[in-house]
Amino acid sequence: MKKCTKIYEGLYHCCFISLLIIVVSFSINASAGTQSQSLVSSDSELYLTLNFSFSPGQSDRKRSLSWSIDYLAKDLKPPFAWQLSYYNEGHFSNHHRDGLALLGFLYSKPLLQNTIVFSAGLGPYFYFDTHIYADHYADVHHLAVLYRIAGTYYRFSPVLLKLGVDHIQVMNRDPDTTALVFSIGYALAASKQACKNVSEKPVLDNQISVLLGQTTVNSAHDEQSFANSVEYRYAFFHYIDGTLAWLNEGHNAVMRRYGILPQLWLERDFLQQRLYLGLGVGPYLVRTHVYGYGSDLPRSFDTIHAVVSLNAQYFFAHRWFVNALWHRILTRQNRDSDVFLFGLGLKF
Repeated sequence: MKKCTKIYEGLYHCCFISLLIIVVSFSINASAGTQSQSLVSSDSELYLTLNFSFSPGQSDRKRSLSWSIDYLAKDLKPPFAWQLSYYNEGHFSNHHRDGLALLGFLYSKPLLQNTIVFSAGLGPYFYFDTHIYADHYADVHHLAVLYRIAGTYYRFSPVLLKLGVDHIQVMNRDPDTTALVFSIGYALAASKQACKNVSEKPVLDNQISVLLGQTTVNSAHDEQSFANSVEYRYAFFHYIDGTLAWLNEGHNAVMRRYGILPQLWLERDFLQQRLYLGLGVGPYLVRTHVYGYGSDLPRSFDTIHAVVSLNAQYFFAHRWFVNALWHRILTRQNRDSDVFLFGLGLKF
């Protein structure tokens, strides 16, 4: 089985390198000359992706339905682009794995009357894996490499269609996975104000949001609880925000947790500053009450966790907006959690 797996991985890497060479040759021609960009001139692309994953190293349950949300930005010099993805690999045998990936891409010149673009990319994938054992579980954080080769169809732009293949190569004994990728996307144009010199004038605005949602503990049983949060946001400059939030993850079968969450955000606006997308990181100063598994832990303790977050805001009026947030709480006590929040905000 191990020998077959290594042969399988070697074939994939050969195919990836071959396609990368082809894309590079097309890219050189694309950047050297002028061409029509009527269908493929979007600054950014946002995709919802369904993945049919396969793990040859698993003894059972080798297949899983997975999904991802991909933000592709073409603001680098052609033919280069970068992509930020949240990737959920579904449930393989004894593994529940998801994470964030940052990929660099090379893309070809448009083909077939500017309707198809091929791309090849790779980058680090920081994943969070819940290992399920007979009598316990463990939350593991590790790095992997994510490869992607794909073709994007622009005929129906701004609606985009993409077909490709992903391969995730881990750096420890966790299973590698390969996935067939099908994506539906939308071409976004960055707001004109965001293209100005960001040193000219800072954006001085304040926001307050009230959010409700759900906490899911990354455990063997995925315990859930009602969550709520109040968040204050200050925009320092274009692309840079700071937040201070009170987060209550609720009370479930294994824990009750709440605390203060300061974060720094990278954000970008679209649709004439009506839509904002962001990535945030920060420390989480918490009080945790533990129940159930992990009898070696004290029943109550104070500590600091790391948090990675994704945010989407949509302004339906001049000052009012709806806010969707995802927090991933990273712990060292096997109490990782996902917090999904949705609420209403006011800009002042």
